[in-house]
Amino acid sequence: MDYFIGCRVLSFESKGTVKYIGKVDSQPGIWLGIDWDTPERGKHDGTYKGIKYFTTRYPTSGSFIKPDKVSRGTSLVQALKNRYLKFEETHIEEQNLMVLQKTFNAPFVEIVGMDKVSRTQCNLGELKEASVSSQPVSHGGNGFESLFPNLEELHLDSTLLSAWTDVFEIINHLPKLKMLNLSYNVLSLDNIDESGAVFPNIRHLVLIGMEYTWTDIRKICKFFPDVEHLQVSWNKITSIDSIDCIDSCRILDLEHNSLKFWKNLRQLGRLKRLQRLNLIRSELENIEIDGGDFPSLQVLWLTKNDIKEWHHISQLGKIYTLKDLRILENPLLKKANMETNRQNVIARIGSLKVLNGTEISSQDRKGAEIDYVKSLAQEWRSVRTDSARHQKFLEDHPRFEVLAKALGLPEKEELEKMPTTVKSSLIGIKITLSEDKMVLRKVPSTMSVGKLRSLVERLTNSDEDISLFAASEKRPNVLIPLDNEMRQLSFYSIEDGDYIHVK
Repeated sequence: MDYFIGCRVLSFESKGTVKYIGKVDSQPGIWLGIDWDTPERGKHDGTYKGIKYFTTRYPTSGSFIKPDKVSRGTSLVQALKNRYLKFEETHIEEQNLMVLQKTFNAPFVEIVGMDKVSRTQCNLGELKEASVSSQPVSHGGNGFESLFPNLEELHLDSTLLSAWTDVFEIINHLPKLKMLNLSYNVLSLDNIDESGAVFPNIRHLVLIGMEYTWTDIRKICKFFPDVEHLQVSWNKITSIDSIDCIDSCRILDLEHNSLKFWKNLRQLGRLKRLQRLNLIRSELENIEIDGGDFPSLQVLWLTKNDIKEWHHISQLGKIYTLKDLRILENPLLKKANMETNRQNVIARIGSLKVLNGTEISSQDRKGAEIDYVKSLAQEWRSVRTDSARHQKFLEDHPRFEVLAKALGLPEKEELEKMPTTVKSSLIGIKITLSEDKMVLRKVPSTMSVGKLRSLVERLTNSDEDISLFAASEKRPNVLIPLDNEMRQLSFYSIEDGDYIHVK
């Protein structure tokens, strides 16, 4: 097979790109100048004895090699045959089966499905998923139409493919192909015909680790207008200036791209169908959501970024469809323990159902929101008469006044520091869960009604709505409704020995 500038080659287990073909100094014969994928494989930057023959990606990734020392690889058709026809002679002899039965002391052991596997592997026409990952595939080959008419998913990652024209040729011969993985290939975008055919059947496209910018991704996605799942992690994307190429996208993976600021991905907020967004390791420092952004987003991953302030998390509360958030290993989470951080996130994002892989119960949410309002009530009172400070407070805590209206504000006296000796403020209450069940509990007189409700819900092991009423030991028939979640028990003059009735 002929070599050409830009073609990919293999030498033992090292892959590289041909950057030069010709004479080298006074050395005999024709040499190939290779830019190796790993710098350790090369020796120089394409310069030999002061003469620059070619340019490399790394200072030491270049070297010269004879053509007979490298391989141009094989066709995709041959690679698939090599892998999926290798079971043609698969069978298990009766003697071997007896050995297995004896080894496992199981006289009735059978090799279930072995014949079916052999038949499936041999009949390439039935193949729906195939992978030649890390195989030396450099081009398509002949015979696609007759061999792989039902192929729907193809993994071509880490091969020797070097041109998008070869990729397009392969797709053209696979009419049912829906998923294509081209990760870790060096596919040049030079001389790509942007007016060429499009491939609407491709719904899932994987382009991980290909050193592409967003301009490159846009150019590629024009050929795949109906892609719903796009994975472009570990690339060189620093800004997303247009989304015209991914209108159909529902799942977008941008992990490990240097996006840094929310303005660099703000355009994504206009994607009406986007449901899942992965921004792990994107070096993000801030979050700025405009009203109406991300109308369908349900899942967002923000782990391992550089977010330092809580008001950025409050911004996520503007995404009313957001249900699942992952936000671990960010600087702002170092300021408190895990449980406090969890409560803070839950209170700031009202639509959230799952946080860092753990479901949020109704008790979790109620407790988090009560604590959130209580922790900010004093600050809110101090700024509400100053319009500028009040506006800044609401920007940082956009849910506060909504929650305060729903839960009620604690009185100033209730926000005073608790006694240094907790034991001195404990009171014994009798909680009647039903006509025939009563439990005794020691609780602080400073406990809020909301916290008491959470305690009762744990005791009843129920998420059903309940109402709480207090009755004194002296006047057991007079029921006082505990109707303000923020009030402390002391507000209702609940004393040692009093009753709490659950309705």
